[in-house]
Amino acid sequence: MLHLTALGTLRCTFNGTPTGIPRQRVRCALLILLACERQVPRRRAAALLWPDSDSKSARHVLSQTLYALRRDFGSDWLQLDDEWIRATDRLTIDVQSFENVARAGAYRFALQLYQGPFLADFTLRSEPWNAWVEAERRRLDGLHRHITAMLAAQSGRQAPAKATFAGSSHPRPRLRAATAAVVALITLVFHAATPRLTPAAVSPRHGAVYMPLEAHAEAANRDGHVFPPRACPLEDSTFRALIANPHRCRLCR
Repeated sequence: MLHLTALGTLRCTFNGTPTGIPRQRVRCALLILLACERQVPRRRAAALLWPDSDSKSARHVLSQTLYALRRDFGSDWLQLDDEWIRATDRLTIDVQSFENVARAGAYRFALQLYQGPFLADFTLRSEPWNAWVEAERRRLDGLHRHITAMLAAQSGRQAPAKATFAGSSHPRPRLRAATAAVVALITLVFHAATPRLTPAAVSPRHGAVYMPLEAHAEAANRDGHVFPPRACPLEDSTFRALIANPHRCRLCR
């Protein structure tokens, strides 16, 4: 598993161990491009990273760069053919996790992932590459501002007026208790009937919205329902490993 952190300070984790980013910046740029876009035509990658070289020379250097990356990180995160470079589920990036969690409505978790602007401390001597980075940075910054505004709006809508039954000092006590009990029972039955999954038992689908269990819990709790917390059965019980995992959890299928 190869995971990149590109929001804020650029970092790289290989098989769960922090490792340095590739010393040649163009190799690192190719990793970032592939992790963000998931599949890239060879012609476009060559034009972005080596704009001053002719097409044949740029494609040759691209092949050498891919060879070096496969030597350093293995080949299970990459699929190649004559025209396309594709990332597998073994290559992940925090940008993808940030967008997926934000689309799921788990705005507080999304804010935890946003550690700073996209590639704030990374540059490359290529105008097309820098233009692509700037466009991605503006897009992600706009999403961050939207999340902040949504959280502010949600906090302003909290503490609603309490509706009470006549002669009762508690807000709808019987209805609220009954609803909570039914939702809790249905949720527990669903969890009991759900088998534990492994990465081999699920089929990742690039481009889809993957909602971690914490996102489900956030949405359910925001709507006033009961959702008992449970560790994701895919790979790791920690939050950061869960949202970085591109496999779809059972609730998202």
